[in-house]
Formats: sequence, structure tokens, C-alpha cells
Amino acid sequence: FVLRVLTRYLEVLRANANLTYRQAEQEAIARQLEQSKQRFEVGLVAVTDVHEAQAAYDTAVSARISAESEQFVALRLLDTITGTNVDNVVDLSEDLPILPPEPIDLNQWIETSMANNAKLKAAIYAAEAAQQNYKSKRGKHAPTIDLVGTHAYNSTDAMTSLGSATPDSTSNVIAIELEVPLYTGGAVSANRRQTQFQYLAAKDLEHQARRETIQDATNFYQLTIANVAQVNARKQSTISAKVALDATQAGYEAGTRTIVDVLSVQRNLFQDERDYTNARFDYVLNSLRLKRVAGMLNGDELLALEQWMKQ
Repeated sequence: FVLRVLTRYLEVLRANANLTYRQAEQEAIARQLEQSKQRFEVGLVAVTDVHEAQAAYDTAVSARISAESEQFVALRLLDTITGTNVDNVVDLSEDLPILPPEPIDLNQWIETSMANNAKLKAAIYAAEAAQQNYKSKRGKHAPTIDLVGTHAYNSTDAMTSLGSATPDSTSNVIAIELEVPLYTGGAVSANRRQTQFQYLAAKDLEHQARRETIQDATNFYQLTIANVAQVNARKQSTISAKVALDATQAGYEAGTRTIVDVLSVQRNLFQDERDYTNARFDYVLNSLRLKRVAGMLNGDELLALEQWMKQ
């Protein structure tokens, strides 16, 4: 449940970031549109530049409206899972460390997951319980042997025909009783077969849980490793895109680049910024999912994440 709440929370942060970038993109293109109109009025550019900027602006407005809708839905989903109205959320700090999983060895994560995964443990216990139940039902057909004993004491005041009292009597019996159930009805056989199939089904679920645990540990480990590389690459790409935009803008003002070039580079910059932010959120989610598979997601992990939220 905790991971589901965190997932919804991060989806709100993702929607907020996307809306922020869409609004910034719309404002930047609006400035380009205004600049194009001014340059067209003095004859520095053709009317096609104005049309290109207007089309880009209309597209940016549409994207911004869509982002607002996504933010609204994300907030309502968070409200649903928490049972309270959430009006404000705290974003992740830019100083959040993006580090590979520790330990770095995949095999250690798989071993830890096989030993601590809650879903796998539940499947193992269910299979063991089904096995014991099957053994109990199967024992209904087995012969039983019991050691039985009786002790009897008889005392009476009756008189015999000769006028003497009847003597007291004592008897002790120890016996071994063997019972062989040749046939006890179809219900016993049916119950035995039912519990046998239930045990086989539980074993299949246990094997499936083992395979899924290995697969999940491997997948989330690889995704976390990839997210670390993606965050670093996206961050550098954003820096390069800013430099490219400055150069393209200078070329446009000098008449060597067109408005189409400026808008294209500008879109690339905002896309890189969105990709960088999404990569950071993906890293947090996949690292938490990896720890959940390994049975390591606890209160300490959540407190550690809280320390990297913006104050």
C-alpha cells in the first residue's frame, strides 16, 4: 500500500513538472510569435515566419491544456488512495543523489529477494499448509492400530444357594486393536483427491512466485541501472540544448537562421527538460520497487526519501 501511495504521489509530481514545462514552452513561443510579428511589420522576415510561430503557439496551448487535465486526474487519484484532499505536494530536491543499487551485484539482489520477498514467502507457506492438509486426508485410508485396556471390579451382596456370600471379582484386559478401513465411502476418497489437487496447485503457485521474484528483481535492477545513466545523459543533453538555443536565437536575429530553426531547437530543449525530470522520477520508483521485491522497503527507506524532498 505504501508503494502505491508513493507511486500516485510521484505521478502528481510528474504531472506538475509537465505542466510547468508546457506553460514555460507556451510563454517562450508566445514571445517568439510577438517577435516575429514585430520583425514582419518592419520587413525583416516573411509572413511565413509569423504563420510558423502562430502554429507552434497553438500547439503549445493545446499541450498546456492537456497537461492541466493530466494534473487534475493525478491529484484526484492521489485523493482517492489517501482518502483526503491533497492541494499541495512537495517536489524532489535537485540534490537527490542518483546512485546505482547497493550492492551492485545482481546475484545478491536475487538471493536477498528469494529469502525475503513477502509474496514468495506467502506462496511457500500456502504450499506447506496444503501439503499437510493432503497428508491428513490421505491418512484416512491408512490402517490404525490402538493399544486398549480395560479394568473391571464387581462386588455384590447376593447370597449363593449354600448361604455364603458371592465373592468380589476383578478383571484386567490389555489388547492391541487393528482397524483396516476397506471402504469408508466415496466422500473420503473425494476429499483426498481434492486436497491432492489443491496441494499441486499450491506448488505450482510457489514455483510461479519464485520465477516472478527472480524476474522482478532482475527487471527492476536493470531499470534502476538504466535510469541512473539516463538521468546523467538527460542532464547533459539539457545543458547542450540550452547552448544550442542561444546560438540558434543569435543566428535568427542575425538573419542566418529561420524561425522554424528556433522553434525546433526550443521544442527540443523543453523535451529534454521533461525527459530529465521523468528519468529522475523513474529512478525513484524503480529503486523503491527493487527494494520492495527484495523485502527491504521499510520505514527507514521512506524517511531517507523524505529527507530529499524540498523543504
